[in-house]
Amino acid sequence: MTGNGHEVDVLVVGAGPVGLTLANILGLQDIHTLVAEERASLIDYPRGVGLDDEALRTFQSIGLVDEILPHTVPNQILRFFDAKRRVLAEIAPPDARFGWPKRNGFVQPLVDAELLRGLDRFDHVEVWWNRPVMSCAETGDAVTVECGGEGGVSRVRADYVIGCDGGRSVIRRTMGVSFEGTTSPTRWLVVDIANDPLGHPNSEVGADPERPYASISIAHGIRRFEFMIHADESDEQAEDPAFLTRMLARVVPYPDRVEVIRRRVYTHHSRIAGAFRSGRLLLAGDAAHLMPVWQGQGYNSGIRDAANLGWKLAAVVTGQARDSLLDTYDMERRKHARAMIDLSTMVGKVISPTDRRVAAGRDLIVRAASIVPALKRYVLEMRFKPMPSYERGAVVHLGPRNPRSPVGTLFVQPGSTPAPAATSCWTTCWAPGSPCCAGTTTRGRSLASPHLRRGRRWVPGSLPLVRRCSCAGPDTTIPMSWSSVTTPETSSPGSTLTASRWCSCVPTGVSPAHVSPNSLPS
Repeated sequence: MTGNGHEVDVLVVGAGPVGLTLANILGLQDIHTLVAEERASLIDYPRGVGLDDEALRTFQSIGLVDEILPHTVPNQILRFFDAKRRVLAEIAPPDARFGWPKRNGFVQPLVDAELLRGLDRFDHVEVWWNRPVMSCAETGDAVTVECGGEGGVSRVRADYVIGCDGGRSVIRRTMGVSFEGTTSPTRWLVVDIANDPLGHPNSEVGADPERPYASISIAHGIRRFEFMIHADESDEQAEDPAFLTRMLARVVPYPDRVEVIRRRVYTHHSRIAGAFRSGRLLLAGDAAHLMPVWQGQGYNSGIRDAANLGWKLAAVVTGQARDSLLDTYDMERRKHARAMIDLSTMVGKVISPTDRRVAAGRDLIVRAASIVPALKRYVLEMRFKPMPSYERGAVVHLGPRNPRSPVGTLFVQPGSTPAPAATSCWTTCWAPGSPCCAGTTTRGRSLASPHLRRGRRWVPGSLPLVRRCSCAGPDTTIPMSWSSVTTPETSSPGSTLTASRWCSCVPTGVSPAHVSPNSLPS
């Protein structure tokens, strides 16, 4: 630091959950990081209300899940009711194949506070408050950003700038990219109650054509209600305490006894940025995409962005990968973010008809579908939720993609549930410094490696391995510590394989995937 000039590897604009998660990932990789936030402190009211298993797995990877779990309601059931309070559908996913429950209520301000405290672990990560971005310009090998504040303008020079600054992103405007999509004309009144008047941990959606609503248990006795506002009702009407009391009287026993944390009127947006990257500027979270609340995936999609982008930034900044690796961020995240936007928008359309004939037809179709066991499981187990699947990016397929191949999909969390029968092995993660997956043979013999250096760490697990498998890592960069597993009784770690490309774990008889050569170190 010289005068009012600061030089960092990465500048994160925005100290929301996405920016803080990204800063923790970078902090663990020893990346000099600055987080600049225009607000004076963290938001003190919930925005997101649902965490999924993927987000909790990311929090586990940054060493903060134990601090976050007390602020969650795990294994939350979601029920959809018709106008007569009859159950239309229920979502209660039973498995935790990625290590954590699929549905969890949570108190965002408390979880965000844990993410912020996590940064105290790193001397090389700093957070600035009351520092709005005034200007941002890319200058060849760096980006120069000017931040305002009470102390005057501070100039920051960063290798990369990540816009985690929300739907009105300054960084997105600087990039000059579009924010394509729609904004629903329907308004909703959201109210958070401190003393949950229902007293149970589950959530519900009332698909009542008279006035659709949602009731969501968060944690620590907080419950959120959302009520549709009709076109002939003004925002001022909706925010009147008497209006709120009338709305609550439909769903709680004593509406006059609730302690309101906050209330506000909002609309739903379905939008995605035209590009997630432009040179040394990148977008994540709401700055990159906005979606309706109906699947609770806005917060979680942002955490996925941070998890995907964080290790790539670290690899590029430290010279372990070429700059082109960052292009794979857009390739890998865009399709899934788009799918989540479309799913959330579709669910909103299904639950919010105000025409009674349309609602009756919907109810009939939903009930008919629930008679079919396969369709009922499809909803109950959340199989409709799009899972991240990378068809392009850092991992590419050799030839046409086999639908049976797990290449580009999420690994099952070691130690959570038995591995699928088709899975041949747990292979290492190429992300520098990331824990790598290991396991045991089908007879219980450990395949964990003793190596602890970067690229050689293993997480012991209790998952079975199918007998036939071979894996390899980039030349001398990240060697693997087992050879081809032919019989579980005799296989053991120790043989180091090297190859010009990294071969992922695949079922027997399925073509492997390789890391694109452009992503590897020069």
